[in-house]
Amino acid sequence: MEKMKNTLAKRDFLLPRYRKSLQEVIEEHLLKDEKVLAVFYGGSIGSNSEDLFSDIDLRIVVDEKDLDEFIAAKRNLAERYGRVLFF
Repeated sequence: MEKMKNTLAKRDFLLPRYRKSLQEVIEEHLLKDEKVLAVFYGGSIGSNSEDLFSDIDLRIVVDEKDLDEFIAAKRNLAERYGRVLFF
């Protein structure tokens, strides 16, 4: 049991590194999208108070004329980066 706890603890300390890597990939993709006017972070990342287990809360700004199409494609967009827990 102790060995399992140590393994989980080591894994947990790698989470910020994985999150940062994922953020970079997402940012690169979104900033290439002509419909995206701006991207910024909300939640704990946006307030610079994230912890090991913080999720990525993105705020994406698009022109009103592109909004319905962007929202319809949102689920597919997020799933490109891995398993999504919720929308």
